[in-house]
Amino acid sequence: MRFPRFSLFSLFLIAGIRFCFGGPAELSAQEDEIDPASRIGLTLEELIVRSGPPESVYAVRGGQDWQDDVVFVYPDGDYYIYRDRVWQLGLQSVYGINVGDRETLISLILEDTIQRFEGYTLYSLPGRAWPLSIRFNVDGNGLITHIFIYRPDF
Repeated sequence: MRFPRFSLFSLFLIAGIRFCFGGPAELSAQEDEIDPASRIGLTLEELIVRSGPPESVYAVRGGQDWQDDVVFVYPDGDYYIYRDRVWQLGLQSVYGINVGDRETLISLILEDTIQRFEGYTLYSLPGRAWPLSIRFNVDGNGLITHIFIYRPDF
């Protein structure tokens, strides 16, 4: 069994963040509520200045070593970090669609620009500096189980 190499590092990182930055900054709260996708691409420093130190940190093991992520947990969602930037968010709600809602709500809110696959629905966010997608994972009963906003080019 392999253990993440950065678990001890994570403890030092959180302690250092708490010491250096204190509590969350309130400046960008309105922007984030309007467009959660604006958080994709934040550097670690920007994330910590905006949101304060994370509640916890954990590792997600990918299929290959280079696909491993460090995840910062905040009350509003999970921030997946690749190198020094946020590349994916795990959220409970986005654009009026919540975990636990029926899959049919996605097409009502996001119209016909969605793509349906077995077990998930994708929506490409238009007009961004880089490609962004929203993935809604759906269970066998047609209920949304997970919501992710991410850069598909990573």
